[in-house]
Amino acid sequence: MSRRALFDAAPPAIVHVEIGGDDRCGQWVDLREHGVDADRLAAVVRGSESASKIAVRCPDPGPLFEHVGAITPDATVELRSALATVARRRGHESAKESELTAVREKLAALSLDDCDATAARRAVADAGDAERELAERVATLRGRLRERGESDELSAQLDDAVAELSEVRTGRIAAEQRLARERERARELRTRRERRLELQDRERNLERAVRADLAAAVYPAFADALAAVPGPARPGDSPSAFRGDDADAALALARLSPSPAPVVLGVDRFASPATAARRLGRPVLRV
Repeated sequence: MSRRALFDAAPPAIVHVEIGGDDRCGQWVDLREHGVDADRLAAVVRGSESASKIAVRCPDPGPLFEHVGAITPDATVELRSALATVARRRGHESAKESELTAVREKLAALSLDDCDATAARRAVADAGDAERELAERVATLRGRLRERGESDELSAQLDDAVAELSEVRTGRIAAEQRLARERERARELRTRRERRLELQDRERNLERAVRADLAAAVYPAFADALAAVPGPARPGDSPSAFRGDDADAALALARLSPSPAPVVLGVDRFASPATAARRLGRPVLRV
């Protein structure tokens, strides 16, 4: 590979910037004289913020912009996640993705309806109390009839009490059956919750494995990109072996990304914004 092939990426796209009544366009725009905040300008590019004196017309920044949109000395980059995003944009897949999809489908199908046995227990208790009171009343009335002999009034009271006791007893049995069902549902719910926790743990492990696979697929290209941007970072042979700060990683990722959207550059790594745009192969907004 020639030195020019190593250090010069594809020509950057054109970006338009309106700021303070000034309309500028080109492969790079130097905004340092305006004192623009890097994160705020990145939000304007992303479309998540509208600034009264800044407008940027450019291609859709894409998902990797979250990692490389604003490249500043205190940039934070989750390298594996960023590399996985690049890999997906380049059409790479992980062999574990089908299993991850299956686990997510199982999680989505796992119902966790609320179960409240408290009300059912209270209903059983209330029915039991009422049944005991009525049983005592029936026993009392029967005792009075034995003492006093035949009495139409006591007989009627006893018949009413026996009928009410039968009704309450039926209600108590029904309440006990409802409580048994709620307890069974509670056991099933505990089982489903345990299964859900297992699946969630498996999902997290698979997500990490997929990210690792995707990151590994493009890591050689990342190492090449790192060699094309200024900085002391060393790639090593895997993401875990990367030695450098997050700004180093962000610059390499910006060059590696297929997006033609601009990056907001807030580090002094290049001789000029034009050099930065040429090395990164995308528009540069220098702040």
